[in-house]
Amino acid sequence: MKILQLVRRSEGGLKNHVLTLARELDRSRYDMEIAASFDDRETGCLKELGIRYFPLDICDGSSPGRIWEAAEALKKLVGDEGIDLVHAHGFVAGLTAQLSGEPCIMTIHNFPPDRGFKAFGFRHAEMRFGARMLGSIAVSQALRDSAGSMGIDRSRIRVIYNGIDDGLFQERRAVLREEYDIGGDRLIICVARLVRDKGVEYFIRAASLLARERDNVYFIVIGDGPQAGYLKGLAGELGLADRLIFAGYRENAGMLISGCDMFVLPSLKEGLGVSLLEAMASRVPCVASRAGGIPEALCGGLGGILVRPGDYMELYAAMKYLLDNPDKSEEIAEKGYDIAKNGFRSADMIRNTEEFYDDIGRQL
Repeated sequence: MKILQLVRRSEGGLKNHVLTLARELDRSRYDMEIAASFDDRETGCLKELGIRYFPLDICDGSSPGRIWEAAEALKKLVGDEGIDLVHAHGFVAGLTAQLSGEPCIMTIHNFPPDRGFKAFGFRHAEMRFGARMLGSIAVSQALRDSAGSMGIDRSRIRVIYNGIDDGLFQERRAVLREEYDIGGDRLIICVARLVRDKGVEYFIRAASLLARERDNVYFIVIGDGPQAGYLKGLAGELGLADRLIFAGYRENAGMLISGCDMFVLPSLKEGLGVSLLEAMASRVPCVASRAGGIPEALCGGLGGILVRPGDYMELYAAMKYLLDNPDKSEEIAEKGYDIAKNGFRSADMIRNTEEFYDDIGRQL
């Protein structure tokens, strides 16, 4: 089966998900090509893997006219390359694939817009074109339920959790401690794109409360995005200029979590949270919001402490509790590790995805 992965412009988990498919799918059974807006490093990686790449820019801010243009370009690409199936990643890519009229499926990585013109547009498009989608994958049950509420047939959505590479389960040295000369002080990390839905503001507010009580705790944020200026200004206002490090976007951010004392994911919305899985695999105790698919990753709170989204006081209390109770912190870290190792490995994700492709192939 010849499959084209259609990827909207993205960073982080979605893009890494597609690159994992590129590396690990059975190439003797699935001939894969990718249409996306990737950078030189990623296109170089695809070239090494022998995967053909076609530049096609699709982003969440695309106008209806741009989406139609992309759909026409996609239709031509499918015809020229003899593609059997388009696998779209994200709602905009999914809409583009449906408009092309070509056989397609979609992986739902994030929540769709729930208000405003975008929400109306997605619901209208799904009602009109949704029958063209042969099936969908959701990376969490929460996303499956959300997609069902906007009109997508739940019976045609299969939950396949994100998986992480086995290499993340290995011991690694404390890279960030060495880079920023943290030494023996405590280090709490947050890995997230700097947008409102990731809730990094609440991490900063909770960190400021901890910093007033302790002079041996440092904080680091890995990620970039449109809120970067606001969040840096907020950290300065709250007196964290010397205690909170904005490390920017980093390649392979999951490899940097090891060696930290705690991982925090304060999202207001979250499909599943790949960085959370990476922290669990690194045996780092986790505090995260009870949002979207996060409780599924943490097995309802067994693998980490869950807090109310947007409640920085509760977030502060959970972070303080783990710092004050090292035995409990270690216990939570071990449970998180076991959950990640037994339920969120890339090999399982690949096997389940291949089974889905085979089921869809019977419809072609």
